[in-house]
Amino acid sequence: MADHQADRRRPSVSKSRVEKTAVPQITRAFLSHLFGANSSEARPSARSRSEWRRALKKVNQELLRYLDENVHTDPVHEDFLQGCLSMAEESLDSTNFWPAYATSFIILCLALMGDYPDHRGRRGSGKRGDHYTLRRHRAITYARDPEQTYRALYAAKAVGAISLDVRGAFFAYRNRTGKRATRKGFMRWLRDKQPEIYAKVQ
Repeated sequence: MADHQADRRRPSVSKSRVEKTAVPQITRAFLSHLFGANSSEARPSARSRSEWRRALKKVNQELLRYLDENVHTDPVHEDFLQGCLSMAEESLDSTNFWPAYATSFIILCLALMGDYPDHRGRRGSGKRGDHYTLRRHRAITYARDPEQTYRALYAAKAVGAISLDVRGAFFAYRNRTGKRATRKGFMRWLRDKQPEIYAKVQ
């Protein structure tokens, strides 16, 4: 009887804490770049499933804006790219959303390269010479004007690809040319003076 009463006096078992998973460092760095280092999206070191959903939905909203601002393509391609982001967001409504969410972005990456490959009719293990070509409907091309190429020097220095003092080099060039100094002229000057550095951003 005493034991039974003791059992009744025990506090009820509390609900288990919401399970959280660690936010990988690369993900925190990405969220910091996207939303700011002090943002509520970038600060957490661990997230619950619902917190992941909220954060990823915000990521999707941002990507839609970046897509609209930066990708200029044909309407069919544009609709497909937006559809990939829609699929990613819809996947967040499922319990185990990670596989479908990741797959949506893999498809998006391929579509941004030009097209979504379809090898469903492939027979055998051999691959045709154009197996990895994604140029059937369009081709991806990156273009830079002189100002963008000049800024690429700063980006190359930031990642350690070059050691050039970009600002100092431009001033040295400007001292030679005076008011006629232009980004295009500087890049030509750099090509002649330091071709190995010039090649890094071409």
